[in-house]
Amino acid sequence: DSTSLSASIKLDLQEAAAATVFNETNHLTYFWQITSQNNSVSSVENMAWEWALTSGHTSSTTIADDVVVSSSGDIFIIGAFRDSIQFGSLCSYTTTSIHNPGPAVIFIAKFDTYGGCVWLNIVKDNLDLEGFGSGSLALNEFSIVLDSNQNVIFSTFSDTEFTASFGSIELTIPANSHVIAKLDQNGTWQWAKNAGSYTYDSSHSIDVDNNGDIWIAKEVSYGGLVQKYDSTGELQ
Repeated sequence: DSTSLSASIKLDLQEAAAATVFNETNHLTYFWQITSQNNSVSSVENMAWEWALTSGHTSSTTIADDVVVSSSGDIFIIGAFRDSIQFGSLCSYTTTSIHNPGPAVIFIAKFDTYGGCVWLNIVKDNLDLEGFGSGSLALNEFSIVLDSNQNVIFSTFSDTEFTASFGSIELTIPANSHVIAKLDQNGTWQWAKNAGSYTYDSSHSIDVDNNGDIWIAKEVSYGGLVQKYDSTGELQ
């Protein structure tokens, strides 16, 4: 409400609230403090890495931009690489670009709970150079999410007009606009669509509700906006 309180009363209320929070939570033990054998408290320094994964080669560059984990523990990553990328023996790709340095290429990859790569997919440009210009990256600001069937849906922003290939799906993307695309759980492209509606239309975050509808938080010409799309990528 609009009741005015003195500074001293505000301070007393803040201190009382802080004490209440401490009293209610100081008995809790967090998951990173528990050992699996005797439920005793251990320091974070005693935690052991289960696995770690690297990609690419010493002459290439790879950036992981966003990650999401399924209820079964599978891991999905979206990012970009230049020249070549490799996750273990099953997932690898090398560009055939005539540029030096090579173009930056979008990748989406699925890993099992042990870090093994299940599949790797990429987005190509219309010049068949597997990228978006010499050493550049037209698509950026990636955000990835899973629906209830572990289909992969992601959004990305383009500051340059060009035509990209999402598998057999070709899409001309306007400058300063964004795209949403969907792959099934096996890495097969389902659809890719322009989702921009304004002169400047940049996606920042994506989510899916229980009905499979897609929600995107974006920055547009006049400010912030949240828009809803159905499961086929059509604006609602």
